[in-house]
Amino acid sequence: MSAKIDELTRQIENDPTNAWLYWERGSLLGSEYQHKLALQDLTKAIELEPDEPEFWRTRGRIHQILGRITYSQNDMNRAVDLAPDAESYGARGTNHRLNHDDDEALKDLDRAVALDPLESDYPYQRGLVWQNRDDLANALTNFDEAIRLEPDHAHYYYARATALLHKKPGFIPEDALPDLETAIRLRPEAEWYKTERGCIRYCQERWTQAADDFTNQDFRWRYSIAPYLGAERVIWIWLARRFEGKPELGREAFHEYMDWYLNEARGVQRDYTRAQRPEAWPVPLARLLAGEIDAEVILNRKDFDASDPILVLYEREWVYDRIREFHFVLAQVALAQGRFEKAQGHLRQAVGLPQRNPMSWVVSRQIIR
Repeated sequence: MSAKIDELTRQIENDPTNAWLYWERGSLLGSEYQHKLALQDLTKAIELEPDEPEFWRTRGRIHQILGRITYSQNDMNRAVDLAPDAESYGARGTNHRLNHDDDEALKDLDRAVALDPLESDYPYQRGLVWQNRDDLANALTNFDEAIRLEPDHAHYYYARATALLHKKPGFIPEDALPDLETAIRLRPEAEWYKTERGCIRYCQERWTQAADDFTNQDFRWRYSIAPYLGAERVIWIWLARRFEGKPELGREAFHEYMDWYLNEARGVQRDYTRAQRPEAWPVPLARLLAGEIDAEVILNRKDFDASDPILVLYEREWVYDRIREFHFVLAQVALAQGRFEKAQGHLRQAVGLPQRNPMSWVVSRQIIR
């Protein structure tokens, strides 16, 4: 990618009034997470050709990524003014969805579908809106349509699988396996597909296959934006390897991750000190499994106090979920040790995790009610 950016830079030097060169370089910079540099190029492209809707759509997407909601919406509106076509309505509808404005998203995506009923992305985006609204029937209908239009698009199968996993009442995790298997067959390099399948295999006590799904991932790339979340993968590897009878492989995964996390990773935590990084959740859970800290250290964390009066409702729920995740991990350790009564006590305290959290799937499978 950097070679292509260098080549575009040379082309711009030779042709500094070519707006499409700035747009192409800005698009590539955005895909490399160099969003501020991308904005500079896209703004230059707009200055050179202010009537090109694609430039406004692309800059609007970058503004959205940076959380500049007003700027992103203004750019998308300008694109629609310049070209009220399916592409502009689809882009603005997606932008509304990402900004959690579901009503406006559906209006624009409906327009996009009406103007171009053969474009698969529009029903896919509409399905995501309905999923966000907890309307599983409409979400699945739209994902089905996206798959009908483009049956070789892996992510549509993944979307349908996660809709079942995250939203279907009384679901069985195995119900999502056919779609996940198809997604992985179509796009075997997609790590997040393997993570969901690994969690289902964990539910099925297929420890080796689960661990392989979690292990066979480029975690440095996957967690480059939020490195602390890589600890989730380590937790699942450690637990699966523990049940498999190969805890040493869990320790290897932990040390490999921590070496990268503490010494190389950047992402959103680039301003954290080395001392602060090990405290970012869920890293303490991985450290607990590795024996670096004990349970009391976690229980005494300030962010484990749900009674703090300054917490708003959603912050308090985050605290409860962290406590539930803590008990989930202790339950798995107890089960691996054959301490079934102890494990059931921790599982009962893990009840209440949101359905989108795969730990909740395991709790519902293991708990004796």
